[in-house]
Amino acid sequence: MSHSVEEMTALYDEYDKNGDGKVSVHELKAGIKAKFCADVDDKKVVAIFQGLDMDGDNCITKNEFLDQMCSKISRRVGFSKQFQQLDTDNSGYLTVQEVKPLLQNDYDDGQIEQMFKDVDADSNGKVSCEEFLKLM
Repeated sequence: MSHSVEEMTALYDEYDKNGDGKVSVHELKAGIKAKFCADVDDKKVVAIFQGLDMDGDNCITKNEFLDQMCSKISRRVGFSKQFQQLDTDNSGYLTVQEVKPLLQNDYDDGQIEQMFKDVDADSNGKVSCEEFLKLM
């Protein structure tokens, strides 16, 4: 997942339909729908919008968009690297046995197993990178 500043700038420009240098909540929703072929719930769009509109002026500037997106991508890359380090058998999944040594000083086995079940969204007994990233 390597998104360059140029790619993020191009994405912002796609969202800024009227070219005024500001993305409205309506432009964001239309852009998400066009780019990802998904009809996103209004509440989710508003939550995304508020997460990007750092000064609360009801528009997202290019700087706000780039700052937030680059920060989120950087965090995601960092957490992906952490996942890879925790995945000691390189299976692409985390098991209770892999995470237990990290948590056993602060939690008992039952708590660790419950936390693991809570993160294991598809209940397959292992945690994928995507499930791990959703937690983060």
